[in-house]
Amino acid sequence: MINRRNFIYVKALIVALAVGTILLMINQFDSLFGSENIRIVPAILTYCVPFIVFVLGNKHSTENNRLNKNFVTRAAAGALVPKHSEDDRLTSLKSR
Repeated sequence: MINRRNFIYVKALIVALAVGTILLMINQFDSLFGSENIRIVPAILTYCVPFIVFVLGNKHSTENNRLNKNFVTRAAAGALVPKHSEDDRLTSLKSR
């Protein structure tokens, strides 16, 4: 069974294969379609970098969502305000 953590790695692998292949064709065109020798280490890194960027970006996004979960955005001010203070303000307005 694929859980959320494994699913992220599967998605990262798909992105790395797609982006890495395009970058490999751009960076090593002469090696692939010409007479030059392919450079193995840059070719491997071409696939590793998109994978790592995807995984770290997803991790960063997940942490930001978790940290901002207890905040609401005021549309006018664009400021982040803790939910409990917004709830307290609404409660005090209703009691008047």
